[in-house]
Amino acid sequence: MNANKICFITCYNDEALYHECLNYVYSLDIPEGFEIETRGIYGAVSMAAGYNNAMSSSDAKYKIYLHQDTFLINKSFLNDCLKLFKNDNELGMLGMVGTKKLPPSCVWWEGRDLIGEVFESHTGKMELLQFRKTRDSYEEVESIDGFLMVTQYDIPWREDVFNGWHFYDISQSLEFRMAGYKVGIPNQLSSWAIHDCGIVQTNNGFEIYKRDFIEIYSDFLFPPGQGYRRHKDGFRIIALVACHNDGDIIYHVIGDLIQQGVEVYLINHCSTDNTVEEASKWLGKGLIHIENFPEDAGYPEENKTQYIWKDILQRKQELSMLLDADWFIHHDSDEFRESPWNGLSLSKAIEIVDRSGYNAINFKLLNFRPTNNHFEPGSDVREALTHFEWGEHFNRLQLKAWKNFHQPVDLVSNAGHVIEFDGKKVYPINFILRHYPIRSQVHGVQKVINERKKRFNEIEKNVNGWHIQYDHIENEEHSFLYKKEDLIEFDARLVRKQNLNEAGQNKIICNEIENVIEVLENEKNLTYIKDLEIYLNEIKLLNGRKKPKVTILITTYNQKEYLKQAIESALKQDYENLEVLVADDCSTDGTDVVMQAYTTNKKVRYIRHSSNLGAGNNTKYVFYNYVDSDYVLILNHDDFFIDDSYISKAAELLTENPNVSFVTANCIIYDVEKNEYKKTNYVEENVINGLDYFLNYETSKYHHITSVLTTLFRRENAVRMSCFNEEAKCLDLFLHLKLMLTGDVGFIHDHVGVYRIHKNSISGSLPEGYDFLTINELENLKNYVMKEYRVQKENLETWINIQVLTYVRWRIPYLWKTNKKLALELLMGISNKYPMAYNHILETI
Repeated sequence: MNANKICFITCYNDEALYHECLNYVYSLDIPEGFEIETRGIYGAVSMAAGYNNAMSSSDAKYKIYLHQDTFLINKSFLNDCLKLFKNDNELGMLGMVGTKKLPPSCVWWEGRDLIGEVFESHTGKMELLQFRKTRDSYEEVESIDGFLMVTQYDIPWREDVFNGWHFYDISQSLEFRMAGYKVGIPNQLSSWAIHDCGIVQTNNGFEIYKRDFIEIYSDFLFPPGQGYRRHKDGFRIIALVACHNDGDIIYHVIGDLIQQGVEVYLINHCSTDNTVEEASKWLGKGLIHIENFPEDAGYPEENKTQYIWKDILQRKQELSMLLDADWFIHHDSDEFRESPWNGLSLSKAIEIVDRSGYNAINFKLLNFRPTNNHFEPGSDVREALTHFEWGEHFNRLQLKAWKNFHQPVDLVSNAGHVIEFDGKKVYPINFILRHYPIRSQVHGVQKVINERKKRFNEIEKNVNGWHIQYDHIENEEHSFLYKKEDLIEFDARLVRKQNLNEAGQNKIICNEIENVIEVLENEKNLTYIKDLEIYLNEIKLLNGRKKPKVTILITTYNQKEYLKQAIESALKQDYENLEVLVADDCSTDGTDVVMQAYTTNKKVRYIRHSSNLGAGNNTKYVFYNYVDSDYVLILNHDDFFIDDSYISKAAELLTENPNVSFVTANCIIYDVEKNEYKKTNYVEENVINGLDYFLNYETSKYHHITSVLTTLFRRENAVRMSCFNEEAKCLDLFLHLKLMLTGDVGFIHDHVGVYRIHKNSISGSLPEGYDFLTINELENLKNYVMKEYRVQKENLETWINIQVLTYVRWRIPYLWKTNKKLALELLMGISNKYPMAYNHILETI
């Protein structure tokens, strides 16, 4: 081997391009005492084959593999490379750009920590592609890009596998590392090369070679001792647990998971106590690996001094793509998770979920609080802390377990509380999550004051609105102890019974209970079967009775010409347990005469007030004094149904989905004066997250809900939110917004009714003077959400500007026709407090 010889090797198919590449080579400064040679392989069958052929035919110690469209612009390129090689015999290969650590996809440019720079044109335009600078004369990486690869040792290229034009470079990077050599990126004060590649094509076998690459190098990238592959057949669940200084409970947290048939992958985030020592007791017994974060995962070093939750969540996302498991659980180090079924372990219960065709699990949160300082570090915290409170509104349900389809998952968007992925199908019964964030007064001071509040990442806190749970705690004087009488004593059976009650009492729940009973019988676990059989019989008895009662409430005043059509359309509904309640607000047009035709109809109730209450007060009075049904729909006297099965479909959606607060559908809008019909053709999921709908209402993400014509809602939810008590006249707006805060929104795509617009309709004749009351009610709702749901203030300021904009933009045309002074007062009244809304309206006038 000639130690003073450098060989340039290029596979080419374009003579002109290759000659241009050589012109740059010949213009380089040649190191003293060195000779150079060039070897071009025309029409090679693959990059690896061409490189092997040229490598074996040259006796040069140093070889430079470069594409025909690569041009070296650093005149001292050869001297710079030789200097690095001579200073470090372990440095086997250099490249211009690469990744510190390969991502789960094994595509280098999708890596998290990219290094180096080059002028290149992969977008179709020549520009500087610049990543992070190296921290020394060169920086070691896991893989480099193949447009330019400089070596001081010969290692065969894997032409046996990579017989095309992809992954040969990443393969060679790993071949060098497997041989004990380093692969590096040099420190470039300015770019050393141009790569005029043009738009990259990945449709010629890219995915096939990627699959082959992962199969060949998986043991090197993902060592068996770290749990990436299962050691035996069977159903495998892995809990991804991140921890920081939880040595007082980590032994029992890990042990409980293992005893319930769940393996654990531990991400140790810079613990300084005995966390690792305690956790290590489970290594080889169900704890498959302890990863030191951030160094083992290749994450930025700022994670050593900060609590950057986004990075930890991203690491868990990566691990879910790497580890070989059937299900994953995103788990914290102060949590204990349980099956919803007495006598059934967590792993057995997840197997049932899997068999039933679901791929995600919600956990109901119970926050256990210390009432004294009796907890001894290292003991089972569940024995010391026996009282709890339910999780906050925004946090009560946490979607944190999912089936592994090798699909990308998103934990970051919802701060780890709700996982997102395509095709999500959530099990209808919640599992139990026992959470022990603070264990004593001493622990609270140490964790909150001395550790967490100092380590929270400022961007996550101030921009994302995360890590606000301890904002109210100012110093060590704060008491972390609770009074027992303010908490609930934990009783496993009662908690599970309540959990089942909340799941609903329908055929789906019956089927799941029957599945569980079958498993318990097969395992000869008869202790808890009786409880489930009793509960199952209760549900079946309830299902054998009448369906939930529905009231269609028709509020009316002097609209007899439309009223009969509204009533008849309600009576045509094919839902059995239905009443039609007509509330007459002291009409003077003969409405009472129209209602005489329904005196013998048992489904119709007629209430007539002795004086006029007004539309809003009429609804409020009758709803709170006469409506006792499970589900309610308010049908305005001038609207009507055209789908006789709508109530049946909407009621079924509510019954089958206990978390759904109300259901809406498409409708037809009929302008009487213009004699025009317009369909709402909204397309949504059948079930939409209620809080997300609330925060994005009147935006392009979700549609506007037309009136209350199609809104079938749970009465108890409306009562809980004190609906219809607002000092405003557009009560349908507040009904929908408040109900969104109590649960999800169901949607039916059919056009089920007609919403009529005419000169005497309520929307066109709202009394003057209520506009600022409406805006004040929106402010009240904003403040309520900020307090109860901990939504970031900036997001809610945007939200209220959008709501005010929508309301004023709708209201101004009506006022302009009747009272221009009031219209201008309304517009100027929002100018200072809601500038976004004000400016937008000015732009559109």
